[in-house]
Amino acid sequence: MACAELVFSLDSEIDKLRELGAGMSGVMKISAPQELFYHYVHEQLAEFQDENPDVTFDIALPSKISSQKFGQSDIIITKDIHEFNELTGKPFCETRFVMCAAPDYPVGTLSHPAELADSGIKIITVKTYEKWGFVDNSELKEKVVVEPTPYIRTDEFKLARYFAMGGKGVALFPYHFVMNDISDGRLSVINIDGWVPEKTTHYLLYAHFRDIPLKTRELILFLTRGGVIKF
Repeated sequence: MACAELVFSLDSEIDKLRELGAGMSGVMKISAPQELFYHYVHEQLAEFQDENPDVTFDIALPSKISSQKFGQSDIIITKDIHEFNELTGKPFCETRFVMCAAPDYPVGTLSHPAELADSGIKIITVKTYEKWGFVDNSELKEKVVVEPTPYIRTDEFKLARYFAMGGKGVALFPYHFVMNDISDGRLSVINIDGWVPEKTTHYLLYAHFRDIPLKTRELILFLTRGGVIKF
């Protein structure tokens, strides 16, 4: 290698190191669903921050975020990817859901998801989860989406769990959120013959990968290093 080429190569590597040092500091604004943040995301951010102590986070946990507000965040974690067509989306996690009610809440036998809307069952919903998807267990894998009229509508799964355990109705929960309540007998799983609640995928949304700051690119790579997480 000629001297000039060697000097150019060294200068290029030095520039990369300078960019890395300068880029791994400052504030990153992140929006995420509250339940997912407390269950998993906050631990990942703490681990990333341990490795990059000059990075700080500004966290927002809205029940819903619109595409018009993306400028307030560097990364959005959401299941509603269809509302952000101008952004890049990367699958982040897949969550199993279950329907639950208090053990003594009268439900009876259900043979189709549509019966949730006209069976007299009181429904508890969480904002942005008003539509309940189900998949049949046959080889056809038919999908059905129902939107039962809520008896109680809340912003948080925590409140929905409180009302469900209090015998106020049936609610749809992430399984990991209520698995201890199920095993301890505080909640019972409500089944529909031949149908299971559809799993939900959350995505990391961000501007074009080459157009975002280094620290944001590194965080995206860190959060997705193990592929899609399944809960």
